[in-house]
Amino acid sequence: MLAIGLGSARADEAEATWCVGVARVVITPETGVWLAGYGTKRPPDGTIHDLWAKAIAM
Repeated sequence: MLAIGLGSARADEAEATWCVGVARVVITPETGVWLAGYGTKRPPDGTIHDLWAKAIAM
């Protein structure tokens, strides 16, 4: 949830206008990816949770 509160210090100021955008995308690789630091001791064997890239622009 995104909440933005806008206030004005003076009544004669122009009303502020905000443009806000949000986005998210799944970036989980479709093929197995070897993790750095594990060597060959731990081969890729699936996912538990998806990896997400999220952004907000104001």
